[in-house]
Amino acid sequence: MEAYEDFAHIGPGTVAGKFLRQFWQPVLVGDDLVIGRPKRIQILNQYYTAYRGDDGVAHVVADACPHRQTQLFLGWVEGSDIRCFYHGWKFAASGQCVEAPAEHDGFAATVKIRSYPTEEYKGLIFAFLGEEGEAPALEIEIEDPEAVHIGIDGEEILSIEQGTDEDEFNKNLAEELDESVLQQIA
Repeated sequence: MEAYEDFAHIGPGTVAGKFLRQFWQPVLVGDDLVIGRPKRIQILNQYYTAYRGDDGVAHVVADACPHRQTQLFLGWVEGSDIRCFYHGWKFAASGQCVEAPAEHDGFAATVKIRSYPTEEYKGLIFAFLGEEGEAPALEIEIEDPEAVHIGIDGEEILSIEQGTDEDEFNKNLAEELDESVLQQIA
């Protein structure tokens, strides 16, 4: 088995999936996310719900309501919250359930879905899909129209020159990764 084969699978719990979730991911073109119309997206072999609140801010949350696993993109947006169409549970952009009709008082406060830090930059919506907690700052530098340089907290992590052969790029990336990084995420 060649070293780069670990990067062939990117789902949750895989070596490449864990690695890629440590970085901000471009998930949508901003113009494709209309205010008040949730959209199901698939990134890194996992589904999420993206929506834009009435204030125009983009949000990314878990794909399904925890009650009956109904896909949240089938629901509707109220302000900056999203409501499941099945039983009407309503979730804030933070993922906290704020209303659960037909449930006892205080029940909604015990329910939460995963939400993901989201930022919009130059017409793209980025989400940090890594572990819960503080996301690193999103830093993207476009110094040359022929290249893209991506960094986190001031440290460059990836430089892509346009026209790079993708297979060669993937092999080189696997060879250049520090062994300690792979051990940390394995």
